[in-house]
Amino acid sequence: MNTAKNIHGSFLSLAALLLLAVGTAGAQTTATQTFSTQVDVVRAITVSGNPCTMTITAATAGTGLTSVTNTSTTYSLTTNDTVGVGDKVTAKISSGGAMASGETLTLTLAAPGGGGSSAGALALTTSDQDYVTGVTPQNASGRQITYTFAATVSAVPRNAVARTITFTILSGA
Repeated sequence: MNTAKNIHGSFLSLAALLLLAVGTAGAQTTATQTFSTQVDVVRAITVSGNPCTMTITAATAGTGLTSVTNTSTTYSLTTNDTVGVGDKVTAKISSGGAMASGETLTLTLAAPGGGGSSAGALALTTSDQDYVTGVTPQNASGRQITYTFAATVSAVPRNAVARTITFTILSGA
């Protein structure tokens, strides 16, 4: 009987240990984190490179100098602005000075495919001008940039002058 009591006591002790082990092994702790997310208005614009030197080298007798056109570059833009009247793209001559007397450099930006309107060909100046307006949220790439350089016979012959054109995408409001 003593043996039966010892076996019974050992069995109860073993069962208690197993329950304690299972209870300990099953115990869990948790931790939590709270965080916020936000999307800001994002606008980005890039150009594909620099056009080559534009040189007027010809004329038509009796009608004037022959203008030159360059379509070798493109622009791409991204905007997620959904507020107001849409974004716009401006451009200006930001270095190299204004065009000389008798010279005109016009710029045309093709409208982005996802919404927006081109202003057409406008003479570049040292002040920002709107070249594309009403740009809706989109990713547009490979949109044509067209430069046309024209001069009258009053333009003084000179060496090439480098100018920097700055493009900006901003709120149209």
